[in-house]
Amino acid sequence: MRLFKKTSKLTDFVEGTISFDQLACCALANGFAKNPIAAGQLKKLVPENQLRLFENILLDTKEMKFMPSEEMKIVYNQIASIELGRLDNLFQSDLHCEHSIVEHKKALEDVIEKTATPIQ
Repeated sequence: MRLFKKTSKLTDFVEGTISFDQLACCALANGFAKNPIAAGQLKKLVPENQLRLFENILLDTKEMKFMPSEEMKIVYNQIASIELGRLDNLFQSDLHCEHSIVEHKKALEDVIEKTATPIQ
């Protein structure tokens, strides 16, 4: 007799876990690529090696489920916010993927919501 639903996804049970689908990973990776000055300024908050890791993990990632550190939340939130602002002012797509600007904007809004730090 089984009392619990069998799952191979331990992160489904861990409070505080967030997930990004392939679209969110693509939109964030694009955010790093299109906003190098803003990404570089985040080095004031996060060591450069961590910042590079946060960026590189997004490349060719189909889905991420993870327990984010505060630094990771800040970086992804800031990159998503900056990229969303850039896309709002874009008249023609400069995306090098199969997604639309509308899809990237929706994904970035979702990232911002998931990585928002509650005011204490």
